[in-house]
Amino acid sequence: MNQSLCIFFSPFFVLALIFLGLFCPESKAQILKNNEVKFSLSEDASQYIKLTFANQTWLRWNQNNPGSFVGNNTYNKEEQASWDISLRRTRFQLLGQFTNRIFFYAQIGQNNFNYLSARKTGFFIHDALGEYAFIAKKLSIGAGLTGWSGTARFASPSVGSILGMDAPLFEQWNNDVNDQFLRHFAIYAKGKLAKFDYRLALAKPMLTQNATVAIPAFSQNATYSQNPPNAQAHGYIFYQFLDEETNLTPYTTGTYLGKKKVFNIGSGFVTQSNAMWYRGAQEIQ
Repeated sequence: MNQSLCIFFSPFFVLALIFLGLFCPESKAQILKNNEVKFSLSEDASQYIKLTFANQTWLRWNQNNPGSFVGNNTYNKEEQASWDISLRRTRFQLLGQFTNRIFFYAQIGQNNFNYLSARKTGFFIHDALGEYAFIAKKLSIGAGLTGWSGTARFASPSVGSILGMDAPLFEQWNNDVNDQFLRHFAIYAKGKLAKFDYRLALAKPMLTQNATVAIPAFSQNATYSQNPPNAQAHGYIFYQFLDEETNLTPYTTGTYLGKKKVFNIGSGFVTQSNAMWYRGAQEIQ
């Protein structure tokens, strides 16, 4: 007999609570207080539901290389220079602390939408997770579609605080190959131990056949396997020498604009058995 444990979370239920609170005469809603849209669930505001929005718009002009063509695969023309206006990132976030131990986080959005993009493709889910704090600050365990991962600090960057023109995407080593824009279905553990901050995750990778990036053809050169994926383990730990950073969500800050002094040293890993394959002399390796 198959047994399963299911956790059901409806964002519509949460939104209904928010709007009910906003129009209630005794509401504890705090709209745009401290630059936040936040609805308090407790007198001290330690339990809350919060809404955020972020939009990164690019206006670009580019001097193209000789022989560059602009357009789609059917109709295009050579242009010495090109310009565009694009929505590089658009995000809506809903998060909250239901109790002292239960936290939820959901995010939807869209990336890279401009005049060349397919229209009305719609937003997609970035994050949807629930989390339980077993030991306050030291150990929380959660599960869902999440960006908790390993390898490096900006494997999961915060898009609202990027210092440069864009995030260092080379740290997102596997973006859209067997995940969804660096997110994956995973169970994770996180916490702080003194000055150490850690995250561990066990993920079920997505099928590479559905990747949105080109995967090299099967050959004598190693590439991503298209067999059903094995579990993928992630880990990242760092020591904070100066000011401590929050680990409420997996996304690390690009710049604090002078509000914090940060110097960390960290190390991470990702491992997955039989994640790659290649054609050997006699058989698939």
